[in-house]
Amino acid sequence: MLTVKRPIRVFIVDDSAMIREGLRSILSTSAEVEVVGEACSGSEALTFAPLLRPDVVLMDITMPGMDGLITTQHLKQNLPECEVLMLTFHTGQEYLRQALLSGASGYILKDINQQGLVDAVLTVANGGSLIPPTMLRKFITEFAQTKTPTVPPLQVNSHPNETNRDSQVLNQLTRRERQVLKLIGEGLNNPTIAERLTISSDTVKSHVHSILEKLNVHDRTQAAVFAVRSGLVS
Repeated sequence: MLTVKRPIRVFIVDDSAMIREGLRSILSTSAEVEVVGEACSGSEALTFAPLLRPDVVLMDITMPGMDGLITTQHLKQNLPECEVLMLTFHTGQEYLRQALLSGASGYILKDINQQGLVDAVLTVANGGSLIPPTMLRKFITEFAQTKTPTVPPLQVNSHPNETNRDSQVLNQLTRRERQVLKLIGEGLNNPTIAERLTISSDTVKSHVHSILEKLNVHDRTQAAVFAVRSGLVS
């Protein structure tokens, strides 16, 4: 019997009615996405999201009252299976750090184009992480150089054997997995990696899954940190 894949259920949280309307309009162009509701505040989001049980919440960071960071923390406690995609104008590293600590799976800027927004929703809905490449490079470089990690659980420390351990883990990767990991460290998403290496997106996804298992990390950001720390990305 043929199983029809249902659309990704999206819930929009933003204090601007105009932005909510624009997001809804953009997402409605994709048959893979369904907007199931929206909220104008953090408290409203925490009331309705558990009832609608979305797959992805598009969350504004700066809202009156309860901001998007605190809302995300509470939301992830109540709906741990729901992915949160931060949508903001803020390009500062501290906002990015706090968003990841709050439990967000992605962080995108509000100047993103239409297809980029749809792709971002699909990426986090399928278990991926997403950060703008320019922000990711700065973030992982600073993170990899920090003795005390600010985003668990990947630990970066100054133990003299750390480099040897990284080399041992790196040796477990195939040649193709090393290539994919390097491009992850450069902030590229799966479709771009597929195009760069002339392979399918499904093949890239399979490599990414294998890489995360071998590195014993939970998402692409942590894999990117490893890529920088181990010297794959200069």
